[in-house]
Amino acid sequence: MADNIYLFVGEEYYLIRLRINKIIKDSNADEYNVTRYDLEEVNVSEAIQDAQTTPFISENKVVIIKNPTFLTATKPNIYQNVSAFIKYLLNPSPSCTLIIDAYNLKLDERKDVVKKLHKIAILKECNFMTSIEYKGWIRRKFEINGISIGNEAIETFYQRAGNNLENADNETNKLISYASSTKEVSVDDVLNLVIKEMDTNVFSLSNAIIAKDKEKALNVYNNLLLAGEDPVGLLSLSSRALRESYLVQLLLQKKYSQSDIAREMRVSNGKAYYLIKNAKSIVKENVEYFIHRFAELDYKIKKGLIDSKTGLEFLLFEI
Repeated sequence: MADNIYLFVGEEYYLIRLRINKIIKDSNADEYNVTRYDLEEVNVSEAIQDAQTTPFISENKVVIIKNPTFLTATKPNIYQNVSAFIKYLLNPSPSCTLIIDAYNLKLDERKDVVKKLHKIAILKECNFMTSIEYKGWIRRKFEINGISIGNEAIETFYQRAGNNLENADNETNKLISYASSTKEVSVDDVLNLVIKEMDTNVFSLSNAIIAKDKEKALNVYNNLLLAGEDPVGLLSLSSRALRESYLVQLLLQKKYSQSDIAREMRVSNGKAYYLIKNAKSIVKENVEYFIHRFAELDYKIKKGLIDSKTGLEFLLFEI
C-alpha cells in the first residue's frame, strides 16, 4: 500500500472536502503545487503526467482527480487512459500525493483498475453520520468553542438543520458567533436563528451561483434532486433568494438596522440576521447579473422554449 495515494468515497461532500484540505495542509505543498483535474473535461493521463513532474520550487506536490467515472460501470464522457493510471499506481512518484475524489460514485469492484486501487490506495470512506453521531458532533463543536447547549436545543437544531454537515457547520458557526457573550445556546436561540434545511440549501445554491463556484452549485443542486426536490421549485426558490439578497444589500446601503430590515421584509429578527450576514458575503454585481439571467430563463420556460430542469442545468454548467 502506498502512503501517498488516497481514495475518497461516500456521499458526505463536506467531510471529503475537509479531509482533502487537511492532507493538502499536511503535505506542506504551496498553492502552485496543488492541481485539480476534472475527468469530465480531461484525460486522466494529464493528471498522471503532472504527478510525475518534479514539484515547482518545493519538495512536495498534490494532484487531485475528480469525477473518476472510469472506476464505475458508467462509460466516461471522454476517453480515459486507464493503463497509464494503473502504471502510475504501481510506481508512484515519492514527491507527489495523489488524491482520487470519487464523491458520490459507486465503484465497479469487478474492474481490474478498482481492484488494484483498493490494494494500493489509502481508502477514506465519508458517509452520512447517524443521528447519534451527528448530535455528538454538534455538541463537541459547541464545547470546543466554550459554549454550552442542552439536549433539547440539539434536538431542535437537528430537526431544523437536517443531517447535512455543510449546512450544520454554517448554522453552528452562526450560533457560536451569536452566543459569544452569553456562552450558552437555548432552544429559542435555535428557533430564532437556525434556518430550516431547505432554505439553507437554497441559499447555498444561490450563493454558489453568485460566487461562480460551478462544482459546489452542481453538488448542492444534485443533492437537492436526490432529496426529491422539484427543479421548478428550485428555480423559483433560488430566484427569490437572489432577489432577497439584492434587496438586503440595498437596505444596508441605506443604513437600515437589523430590526428595520426584519420589518421591511416581514421576516423574523433571526432570519434578518442571517440575510444580512449572507448579503455581506456576496458580490452585488454578481447578484445583479444572475437576477437578469434567472429572469431570462423564466421567460424562456414560460414561452415553452426550454423546460425548467434543462434550463437550470444549462445555467449551472455555464457558471
